[in-house]
Amino acid sequence: MPKSFDTLLTVLCAAVILTGVVLFMRPEPQAHGDSPERAIEVVLRAQQLIGQSDIANAVQDFDRETGFNADGIYLFVLDADGQNIYHAADRTLIGTDFAQLTDLDGRPFGRKLITDTAADGVWHSYRARNGWRLTYARKTAKGYIIAAGFTASPQWR
Repeated sequence: MPKSFDTLLTVLCAAVILTGVVLFMRPEPQAHGDSPERAIEVVLRAQQLIGQSDIANAVQDFDRETGFNADGIYLFVLDADGQNIYHAADRTLIGTDFAQLTDLDGRPFGRKLITDTAADGVWHSYRARNGWRLTYARKTAKGYIIAAGFTASPQWR
């Protein structure tokens, strides 16, 4: 083989190896706030605040602390009857009977959220105007439903 061919082959092999190393070592893209893990964190923190005081004080704490409406995640709390008593992203929903809410397909996602949520947590999904929404919800001992929702990325649908 001619020397120039050996050099070309060496350069090509080095390029392939280097490309493999770069691709292998490149960090995975990190999820922003709109991730299932972040929604669970928000719900657990809200549950902790509710457990430390009454619901009225907890709601005031939600407004003082950052993170209950950040990075695409928003917290909302329903009473035992399904009435919205706190919504970090849309204050017009406070007082809304969630049992009456339906998604774009007419499915009663609000009623399902109220009836299916348990103390150990459950995931709900529904179709909204701006895409699919995922919501993680837990029920407290006093019957409050604490939930955090976000617009779902394609990987979580």
